[in-house]
Amino acid sequence: MPPGKGNGPGIARAVAVAAGFEPAVACTTQHFECCTFGRSDTLPPSILSARFRATQTGEGVGPHTVRPHTVRPDAVRQVRRVTRSAVALTYPRGVSGGHTLEDFFPGGVPGQRLRIKNVPPPPATALVPEPVDLDAALAPVVGALAGRRLAVITGAGISTDSGIPDYRSPGSAPRTPITVQQFMSNERWRQHYWARNHVGWRYPARAVPNAGHLALAELEQAGVVAGVITQNIDLLHVRAGSRHVVHLHGRYDTVRCTACGDVSPIARLHERLEVLNPGWVDRHVDDAEVAPDADAALAATTGFVVAGCEHCGGVLRTDVVFFGDSVPPERVEAARDLVDSAGAVLVAGSSLAVRSALRWVRRAHADGKPVVLINRGPTRADDIATVKVEASTSRALPWLAERLPSA
Repeated sequence: MPPGKGNGPGIARAVAVAAGFEPAVACTTQHFECCTFGRSDTLPPSILSARFRATQTGEGVGPHTVRPHTVRPDAVRQVRRVTRSAVALTYPRGVSGGHTLEDFFPGGVPGQRLRIKNVPPPPATALVPEPVDLDAALAPVVGALAGRRLAVITGAGISTDSGIPDYRSPGSAPRTPITVQQFMSNERWRQHYWARNHVGWRYPARAVPNAGHLALAELEQAGVVAGVITQNIDLLHVRAGSRHVVHLHGRYDTVRCTACGDVSPIARLHERLEVLNPGWVDRHVDDAEVAPDADAALAATTGFVVAGCEHCGGVLRTDVVFFGDSVPPERVEAARDLVDSAGAVLVAGSSLAVRSALRWVRRAHADGKPVVLINRGPTRADDIATVKVEASTSRALPWLAERLPSA
């Protein structure tokens, strides 16, 4: 729809949000980033034509409006019809992953926005060799961070040296992780998820903190690091001795009932799953590929029996943020407080591909605080970094732990 005619931007926003899309830069009327599928799609202009008339509020309609207001039922029906057309036109052979139209209208609190998106890894050519002269490479980091209390943001790259794979190392094979919409909408998806998790959860449970984790714990004890905001669910920061850790995307070791809210140890659930599926781990552990997020890539998952909540029989989920999910408000607040109280931000082992972590880097930069990136491969904050060093965290962080306390 041409700008200025009808409610173009408001309608576009309504269709995008209601369909599970997050508006791209400037909320244009034709181009959106798809949260659920982790790819960019262009919606044909015809579905956003002047024939679509929503409300006169100019703000948008549907179950995910930015601010609550009364919406006419016929307007909601029009949003659904337009969304159905958008899905059909964008995915003529059907929506990948077994989605239905209802997946684009998940239940929940009005105003909720899907945030965590799966972004493909960069090509192998994006990988830069490790610096030969680490002193020369990291000297600018000391200059930028000396005398400041640090908020540290970590991603999967800090745990790869502990044997836990990541999603976005340059040259990694693309992965299509399950979304929260798939998990909650279909029993078969839950069977698929828990069959893999029943094997995969043991990998982070057995992983050992590496030199990077230990260095950050040492820097916290020395008063240099105020705390760690981690996107990882593996608990390796805690095992390394870090005390102030914001688990932005949750932790692998607990499960939560989506009906009654009960939280329990994941080990207890897997004891029950072993009874329901005797020998499952033994039959699959040899051919399972270790995957990120306590997952294991299995060739087949049919026949696996899923357990419900012991208290109410409700659907159980790991207490982590799925792709297509939102970070709980209390974690957002904790991360904000940590960044605001710090004098600088250090990013270690993250491409910052998802906004849940990138937002804090941008916030620190907007406040005039130094931003230092230590990551092998490109990040979404390269353009605002005070210093960036392409080095492994297992080499760089111990080097900094020796020098920053006395700098």
